[in-house]
Amino acid sequence: MKKTNSILSGAIFFLSISSAYAKDSSGFYLEVFGGIAKESTRGSPEPGSATSGKYFTGKSRDVDLDSNKIFGARGGYRVSDNFRFDISYYDASSKLEWMTDFSGCCTSRFTADIDSKIYLLNAYYNFITNTNYSPYLGLGVGQSRNKFKSGKEYFDGKLVLGADLSSNTETALSYRLAVGTDYFFTENLLLNVDLSLMNLGDASSGSSSKKGPIDGHETEKIGAYEFKNIWLSTLTISLKYYF
Repeated sequence: MKKTNSILSGAIFFLSISSAYAKDSSGFYLEVFGGIAKESTRGSPEPGSATSGKYFTGKSRDVDLDSNKIFGARGGYRVSDNFRFDISYYDASSKLEWMTDFSGCCTSRFTADIDSKIYLLNAYYNFITNTNYSPYLGLGVGQSRNKFKSGKEYFDGKLVLGADLSSNTETALSYRLAVGTDYFFTENLLLNVDLSLMNLGDASSGSSSKKGPIDGHETEKIGAYEFKNIWLSTLTISLKYYF
């Protein structure tokens, strides 16, 4: 009987501490995170747009963005048991690959990198439970800077017959939907697991390409390769500290 009472007393004490952690952790906090991300988009140019000075028109297809790593930081303030706000910075990079069919001619394969710097203002609603867990929902809005770089064209499978695409950076409105949970190690130190879906806007190449040595490294004007409506899905784990 005494053993049972001790167990019950310990459980009640644990739950009371857990609840206190969830309710008393207010004020400023800092957080660093890392994880994995998957991007998706659709590409152009559409038929009739000027692409290559040599082949005139083209249509892109089979656009693929590889999974990539993501990291960043947040700084915020919890104003009540349920509501908190923060400013977040994300750094994401991905490998891009696509095919372009040039009208009346041929097909080329392209590769490139897209680096995104994302700045968001976020608001969250935390659900208070009688455990160390505090699940939440979040919304964010801000700006993304999407840099297209290292663009390569492989004509007939050979870079020597292709071209280097010029780099370009697009600035776009970005927004985020989030669901996750905090786990309280102590009143000040938390583990966070977050699942987010973000829209980063658009990315595009520059408007020129440098041909390979067979074409004398000639630089010619092209219509930019555009990648519309980029979506970024992320799973991150972080440590959060309340001051």
